[in-house]
Amino acid sequence: MIITNMKVFDSQSCIETFGRLGKTLSGKFNLLFFLFVIGLQNCYYNPFVYSLLNPPEEEEDKVGLINFGLILGLVGSGKKSFHISGVIRDNSGSAQTNKSFTVTSKESNEPGLDEAGTTDNSGRFFLHLGLGATKIEVVDGSEPLVSFTLKVGPDSGAISVSEVDPPQYQISGFIPYDPNNKPSFFEVIGTSPGNNSTVIGPPSLIAVSFSENLKSLEYSEFETLVNANLIPSQPISFSSITLETKSFFLMPIGISENTTYTIEVKSGFVSESGKPVNPFKFTFRVDPLR
Repeated sequence: MIITNMKVFDSQSCIETFGRLGKTLSGKFNLLFFLFVIGLQNCYYNPFVYSLLNPPEEEEDKVGLINFGLILGLVGSGKKSFHISGVIRDNSGSAQTNKSFTVTSKESNEPGLDEAGTTDNSGRFFLHLGLGATKIEVVDGSEPLVSFTLKVGPDSGAISVSEVDPPQYQISGFIPYDPNNKPSFFEVIGTSPGNNSTVIGPPSLIAVSFSENLKSLEYSEFETLVNANLIPSQPISFSSITLETKSFFLMPIGISENTTYTIEVKSGFVSESGKPVNPFKFTFRVDPLR
């Protein structure tokens, strides 16, 4: 990967810019997440649980997320409620930031459970929920956005995401949290091309937008960072990079038509406050010009 002619602008990142960069077509997600259950009272600070949430051989998992499972002490712990955070994304992978959500129904009668909330600037919800099914509806202003059901089963030791409507939305990135020490996360909140998109002809730009300001780096440092932490599935080089406070834009060279690309954003990108980004992948297909 080669990067030249870096330009730096001290301006606000604008995710709407991504919509002008290409035509996209949508796909669908079917989501199911399983919890491996262990008989431990406290899942937040137990070293065994932490080691499973953060396997040492996988650098990108060190930020504390599990994409295909979440470890909670359900069986034998006597716990009847849990604090869980997750990210809401649309089909393009854009995080649904600052959106209101409401619990419309729940099976648990445990006192003190959350009834409503707002996603943060990374698209994360933070929810105190009980055993059984909890249905959540998300709105954008007064307009319905997405609804889904989280179900925690004490016997099966599983948490499932179901009834996602529209089904193109993705509910992922689950992690338990301590309500007395609520965490914040550094997330990719949008890309261009978008995830699961189809672009007509090679895109003129590849863009990544983040939930917080990126750590300020010299050009040579940022070049090294991109080389090590922006990983395409097919060889791509870049002629230039434009860096904004919360985004960067790359001009790709070597993208072929009739090809599907996956680009991985690894955790080497760090926010101004020192948080590593949670790893993210986006996939797009390049169709020929008509």
